[in-house]
Amino acid sequence: MQGGVVPRHDDAGIVMLASLYYEPLWIFHRDAARFGRLNEFAGRRITVGLPGSGTRTFALPLLAANGITPDNATFIDAGSEEALQLLVAGRADIVMLVGGGAMDTIQRALHAPGVTLMSVQRAAAYARRFPHITRLVLPAGTVDLARDLPPNDVEMVATEAMLVAREGLHPALVNLLLEVVRDAHDDQGYFEAAGEFPNTTQVDIPVSPAAVRHTRFGTSFLYRTFPFWVATFLDRIERAVTGIRVPASFASEAYTLREHVGLVRRAIVAKAATMDLPLHAD
Repeated sequence: MQGGVVPRHDDAGIVMLASLYYEPLWIFHRDAARFGRLNEFAGRRITVGLPGSGTRTFALPLLAANGITPDNATFIDAGSEEALQLLVAGRADIVMLVGGGAMDTIQRALHAPGVTLMSVQRAAAYARRFPHITRLVLPAGTVDLARDLPPNDVEMVATEAMLVAREGLHPALVNLLLEVVRDAHDDQGYFEAAGEFPNTTQVDIPVSPAAVRHTRFGTSFLYRTFPFWVATFLDRIERAVTGIRVPASFASEAYTLREHVGLVRRAIVAKAATMDLPLHAD
């Protein structure tokens, strides 16, 4: 899910498991125009994505914050491919797209003759005003060193793509999901440093406590050592015991039960260390 989709202070019952990569807002216009601020878009024809799209969700609040509305500009509902065609044909003045730099439409827009990528002045201000927005810089030459694209550093704003789940998703499944995305989303990109993603730095919705624990400490001993079904069974026993609430008169027995569980855990860990058990989670 893209940052900014869930309204602020909305209890949607979902949590972030990990942030996966940046999703920048790319603003293109024809070379003849000179734009640096969104409040300069009054009277222009602007493609704002299709209803329900990530581009539209990102773009409209930023335009509104700059006083740009359908009352003083022409908003065009268009997907990325159609939007670029409209810009090249002169039937749109500004194209707004959200996506990664490797996206085919964005690559063609970056290389299209007569099309300029706008550098967003006051990019840092958007990051202060909107919790899901990050200020980014696309360094000169990053897209194409031979053709010097872009010719200058470009200030941009971006949100992040997140892996999300409903609250209450079992920690065992959280561990499995995070192990998969760790290998799939740790590459370097136009904006991402190698190893920067995935991470659990909050974007705009609460972060799963299980995801934070996994990031800080890795997969637990149970899931590294035992088959998945065994580890899950043992983990549920421990959680059930930890969650027991008893009257004060039974506090001693409850304490003893927890101590026994801890004793068994320590014995398993010690035995595994001497036996050099293979690590697996299948």
